[in-house]
Amino acid sequence: MRVQGRCRSARLLAGTILGAAIASPVYAQENTDEEVVAQSDNVIIVTAQKREERLVEVPVSIAVTDGETLNALGFSEATDLQFTSPGLGLGDSNTPRGAGFRVRGVGTAIFADGVEQSVGSVVDGVPLARAGQGLADLIDIERVEVLRGPQGMLFGRNASAGLINIITKRPDLEDFGVEARVSYGEDNDFQASAALTGPIAENLGFRLTGYYNSRDGFITDIQTGDDLNDREEYGIRGSLLFDNGSDLEVIVRADYIRRDNQASVFPIRALAPDSPLVTSPIPGLIPPVLDPEIIAAADPEIDIVSISGEFFNEVEDYGGSVEINYDIGEFTLTSITAYREWLQIDNNDADNSTFNILDVNVGSNNLDQFSQEIRLTSPADQPFSFVIGGFYYESTNSNEVVQTGSFVPLFSQFLENGIPVPIPGTPFVLNPGDIGGRAVDIEVSVRDIAIFGQAEYDLTDSFTLIAGGRYTWTEVEATLDRFAPAGTSPIFNAVLGAPFAPLAYDLETDDGNLSFRFGARYELAQDVNFFATVSRGYKGPGFDTQVDFIIPDGVSPLEAALVAPEIPTNYEVGIKAARGAFNASLVLFRTEFDDFQAQVFETPPGATLGSFGVTNAGELVTQGFELELGVLPTDGLSFSAGLAYADTEFDEFVGAACPRVAQALPDNPCSGGASSFDASGLQATNAPQLSLTLNGRYDQPITDNFNGFLQVNSLTRSDNNFTLVPAGIASPYEQDGFTIVNASIGVEQADGLYGVSVFANNLFDTNFVTAIFDLPFGGAGDLGQFVTRDAERLIGVQAFVAF
Repeated sequence: MRVQGRCRSARLLAGTILGAAIASPVYAQENTDEEVVAQSDNVIIVTAQKREERLVEVPVSIAVTDGETLNALGFSEATDLQFTSPGLGLGDSNTPRGAGFRVRGVGTAIFADGVEQSVGSVVDGVPLARAGQGLADLIDIERVEVLRGPQGMLFGRNASAGLINIITKRPDLEDFGVEARVSYGEDNDFQASAALTGPIAENLGFRLTGYYNSRDGFITDIQTGDDLNDREEYGIRGSLLFDNGSDLEVIVRADYIRRDNQASVFPIRALAPDSPLVTSPIPGLIPPVLDPEIIAAADPEIDIVSISGEFFNEVEDYGGSVEINYDIGEFTLTSITAYREWLQIDNNDADNSTFNILDVNVGSNNLDQFSQEIRLTSPADQPFSFVIGGFYYESTNSNEVVQTGSFVPLFSQFLENGIPVPIPGTPFVLNPGDIGGRAVDIEVSVRDIAIFGQAEYDLTDSFTLIAGGRYTWTEVEATLDRFAPAGTSPIFNAVLGAPFAPLAYDLETDDGNLSFRFGARYELAQDVNFFATVSRGYKGPGFDTQVDFIIPDGVSPLEAALVAPEIPTNYEVGIKAARGAFNASLVLFRTEFDDFQAQVFETPPGATLGSFGVTNAGELVTQGFELELGVLPTDGLSFSAGLAYADTEFDEFVGAACPRVAQALPDNPCSGGASSFDASGLQATNAPQLSLTLNGRYDQPITDNFNGFLQVNSLTRSDNNFTLVPAGIASPYEQDGFTIVNASIGVEQADGLYGVSVFANNLFDTNFVTAIFDLPFGGAGDLGQFVTRDAERLIGVQAFVAF
């Protein structure tokens, strides 16, 4: 009825291709604003402009993974999507407020709550306000679509680099059904979920889903013996579907999610011999900052820490939506009304030691959002077809940050051993028990209003013109109040400098933007289509709301805090083909980001410590190709592969943060302790050039009643640099390329009513990290890293029933 580069890299790619013999039944396809709604044999039906179309005819880009593939491989977290979608990466952080996805090497790695994300997330048509909301569990999922390139034309809020579109399963109006799945693996990895669906009355059905996931930590605190970086989440989701069978469909959805983890622990990767963290100011009397066991264990595969502060992350995420689809003749009118709240609090012991240099580093969010979308879709079987609509969005995010400690390792070493510290050149003396600190209350309100439309016109049976436009008006308001929290010393804060001084601002800005999309599609032969498009996206203005924000002398608060809009212009040409059991897609792209919003690090006048800031980095360019192949060689065997190449470079970036390794070396722009440098011409961070995914499944009857299956998935990535380093300096922040192989083997009842399997994620126990960075309070060569459970082999067993 209706539808809602390098040699090492080359060797890694070749090895993975030779080593993987089978892949998944989902063919990763390319599309920009589409949803896969059905798959029959090798024909995939999509809704590219919110209407049913065959994917081979749609001139846009997407990678798709269905829920069954995720289930078979034991994938249940949004971060697992990187294993099935080439070109999708993760920007990790010590807080969910700074983490998020990356597409084509581009994403937002910014702590500030006053800046939108470059890669957005949408669940059942509802855009999520913060990137951290998209890092949820993938339970009872119909499919997940990774949309590459600028989005927003037909998808609610703007997303300048890409979009993660999650579609959950719908209620069944005809039959009752039960689906349940449970798995258990190493580290007490336990996952359980169940869904019940069926009719309530004529034309009315329901679906109710609940889940619980838990896992022990994999980083040990040697002070307490506790295992950190654990996992515990649970949630419930319900939906009601009314369909009168002719012209009206209503879907009501609601959900609640709770997450409570000791998370974001970062062990120490490397230490320099002369590190201030390993030397003693008074040998034999004052111990070094770091525990000797930690010093000896510092290594890329370290799995211990020694801390005195807490690591935790607590999240509550809940909301609901009402979707109405009403047929007016051959036209469909759609309305989606939604409200959500996201409550989050976290702390990390930023000094990673038993000294109180920065034990309290708490950040919290209280976010509420409302959105209303309405659109009209014309019939598709006409020479001229269109989608037009309007979108309204508003959100308010109240954020509080509290930081307390000595903030200087040497101060902690003396003060915690009862020794006063005179400050040279000042009358100040810090006494044991003195502690510094700052608290910041931040509130950011955003309002978006947009009108949009996209149309296609068939000049001939083979040649189609495409045009679309969207006008967005954005208003952003922000207040910031920085003050000294109770129990902290004014003298101590005066020593620490400008980033600790009281500060208050109350700002607002607004902006209007016209984004567009133009293109053409030409059918070269039956089921072989060539297309070319150019589109301009939009990411709205924001404010620097980071805790160490400084307003320089002679500059107004608005000028200092304002971050201009980020404007991407995307060029794509591609060809798609589908013949029998084979389909393929090749897209060449180039995206130019003007005024790219980036995080920098500087030491402003009057500041003792360096400070993070947000600025517009001039121009960032990503270009490359995405190749997708899918084939059904024989009955029971399917194979797909996705290869993405993205060369992501800053054409202009003045003010990039200087890494410590460069500050300690001569004859480079960061020599002598400079805080920033011109990174124009450098490759972007966390943007591996090559990524390859292989997915597949082989089913074989064992008896008349049972089938056996083998499912394999792999991800290969090329070398990846996590920090900008001036040209000519070897980067210690670089991770070598790697390949991860995941597999599952099992037996299922022939009608799919139940089954059991054994899975192995990271089958060959390949180590990798999600970030490498300068340790807070360390020296040149002192490095920390974010680690993931995916970097260790996980073997488990899974069972399911589906009646």
